Amino acid sequence: MFRYKGIGKVFVNAVLVALISILYMATSTPIAQSAVGELYNSPVYRGHEEGVVGFECAVSWNAAALAELLENNLRITFIVSGEWAEENSEQLLKMVQDGHEIGTMGQEPMQDGNAGFLLADISRSLKSIYEAAGVYAKLYYSGDRALKGSTQAAAKLGLKHILCTTDLLSGRGNASDIINRALDKPFDGTILLIQPTAEAIKAMPKCIEGLGKLGFRLVTVSEALGEYKQRIV
Repeated sequence: MFRYKGIGKVFVNAVLVALISILYMATSTPIAQSAVGELYNSPVYRGHEEGVVGFECAVSWNAAALAELLENNLRITFIVSGEWAEENSEQLLKMVQDGHEIGTMGQEPMQDGNAGFLLADISRSLKSIYEAAGVYAKLYYSGDRALKGSTQAAAKLGLKHILCTTDLLSGRGNASDIINRALDKPFDGTILLIQPTAEAIKAMPKCIEGLGKLGFRLVTVSEALGEYKQRIV
């Protein structure tokens, strides 16, 4: 059997290390993650529409800052929990009437489990959202839940399983930190995740202004993905 020895062995090992490094770098970017995700029915981390950035706001508790966020002249995606939808049906209905897109993060997003548990939880949330505002949510944001079970449950329910390109970490730091994260090398179809915190609301005007100067419009996640319009009944 032929074996590599001496310099030949070192050369082969160096080539293997280089190939592994190239493969890692090629698949660690948001673009590559999204492409691989779509290929294997995994979460989508970004869209592909030119000149837009998708904004998604995760809402699972009653935040005083939410009302102020809704005053911005924006049309974004609100990812709500079923529990929140049940307790805030009037506000959710207003979001829909104002043209915002509604997605789900499950009925009780802090709870995790296997695909069966998640399937039942997400199904319940879809019912809660429909009964509260008459919309069929088509996006599912899994947050910190197990990806495999979330992907399986979303596929069975015909939902697009999404995450984000950049989490603005709205609960950490101040408005300046959030602005810096939002403006840190966005690209076509970037999906930014915010939460309705007071600092996030303070940051929004500068985020909008800064992204505009970079040539981006803020849109819903589905618009960033270049996909469907929300069905309202």
